[in-house]
Amino acid sequence: MLRGELLAGRQPHALIALPRHTRRRGRSVHELLFVVLLELAAQGWKWGFPRFLADCAAIAAPARLSDEEPLPVALERLRERLEVPAPDGVLAGIARRAARGRWRRGRVGVEARDEVVALLGLDTAQARADLDLLVLRHFLADLDDALPGRARLLDPTVLVDDTVDPTALLVAWRRAREWREGRGQPLPRLALVTTGERDLLRGLGLLAEDGGPGPRLAEGLVVPERRRDVSSVALTEPLTALPVLELTERQVDRVVRAAGAGGRGTAEVVHALAAGHAAATRELALAAALLGGGTATPEELLSAPSSDDVTPVGDRVLNLLLDGLVVGSDALVACAAARTLEEAATLITTTGLHPRSDLFSLAVWSRTGPDGAAVMHPLLRLLLLRRLASRPEADTDDWCSVFAGLAKLAERRGDEAGRLHHLLAAGEVEEVVWRVEEGLERDSGEAWLDVVRVVTTSPLRPGADVPVQRDSPVRSVLLQWQAANDPHRVAHRREHHSRVATGLREVAGRSRDGHLAFRRAIREHEEKADR
Repeated sequence: MLRGELLAGRQPHALIALPRHTRRRGRSVHELLFVVLLELAAQGWKWGFPRFLADCAAIAAPARLSDEEPLPVALERLRERLEVPAPDGVLAGIARRAARGRWRRGRVGVEARDEVVALLGLDTAQARADLDLLVLRHFLADLDDALPGRARLLDPTVLVDDTVDPTALLVAWRRAREWREGRGQPLPRLALVTTGERDLLRGLGLLAEDGGPGPRLAEGLVVPERRRDVSSVALTEPLTALPVLELTERQVDRVVRAAGAGGRGTAEVVHALAAGHAAATRELALAAALLGGGTATPEELLSAPSSDDVTPVGDRVLNLLLDGLVVGSDALVACAAARTLEEAATLITTTGLHPRSDLFSLAVWSRTGPDGAAVMHPLLRLLLLRRLASRPEADTDDWCSVFAGLAKLAERRGDEAGRLHHLLAAGEVEEVVWRVEEGLERDSGEAWLDVVRVVTTSPLRPGADVPVQRDSPVRSVLLQWQAANDPHRVAHRREHHSRVATGLREVAGRSRDGHLAFRRAIREHEEKADR
């Protein structure tokens, strides 16, 4: 998600990812920074790094003092060793800009080379750490020279993939920051972002450095959730930890257990609500711990006091997700009923809701749906839908009215599955069942299942009952499948999947074809029921 926002905003950034070296530890700082330089150059940022590249050349061939290796050759050899790609012409352009920078600065390359060779000759742990610091200092100095003085939006963001051990870079980063502070220099104009399971519990403030229980929020470690926060936070903190990758259920289980919040049952509830969102996972895990560590219901977790002991967890997470953009906006709450950004824009245009430009921010529509459409993060949508459900029924923009309006818009577009999706959310169960029954007689089994999958992603109104229907297998499939998809019903999810499988067996006998598709769907729900 973060890299998508950086690309969309034309923000200089680099991803340090060395997938063929996932088992190797201790990558040198100059190697990691060289990957950063390649990525920035490939994006078209024509910045020179004369000091840093002089360091790279000296490290590559420290013994050839009298016969310096051509810089393009040294850089190509380094690229081959790291096995990272570089578009045609990128390395040559980097070398040309570095040569111009060295010419303008006189002996900068020779001086840097002498320092590097001296440190390499010592061959001690301290010397290697000092070399890392020197290389990073030169990289940051080159970056200072390249960036306009006031264009803080151009400050690059560096994402460290979880296949790379960032230890050496983080140590050098802290030392470089202290070195600059001690000399009255500005803080580094570089946002450093790292992720990875090995740092997960520590980064979320649930474990101390020694592996023991840690504070709820690690001192000096910030977990921002928005790209616009990254640069400002990273300029004042030695490390910025961001959930670049969403947490898996296994990772959530580790967080929950580290917080003393119970076991698998709690982890399932937290994962269903947070949908992999790291900061929300932390808040929910801490709330579960405060509630006694037993398996709490979604409603109990979202209503529990958050880590600030004042705001309910649901409100705190919503504020965190939106960062004050449109919290409390009636239009945004209504937009949560829409499946995609396009549907939301149409809803605003046709219903007279007051539009705001930040309704269409990437912070709101941060995910990509199966068909490539921009959608809300599931957690953000869940929290906003809870607000929509709390509106009085007499309100013109209450739950039923908004979904009924979306059903009409879908009908105008000729989107029958979308229309039934919104009608089911609005509570028009009878009409939905009737139309789906008709489709069973008309469509192939596979086409019918495709429609049902769209319809049953419809949100279930919070607090609504899910009746067990024994008289109509189609009705049972629709209502039970809808409930199985709903995060509020996670405690009963296996039961719902089992009932869907039972209903599909009955429905399959009435279908004119597509029995293989039905068998696959039945097996899928049976497997989920047995988890």
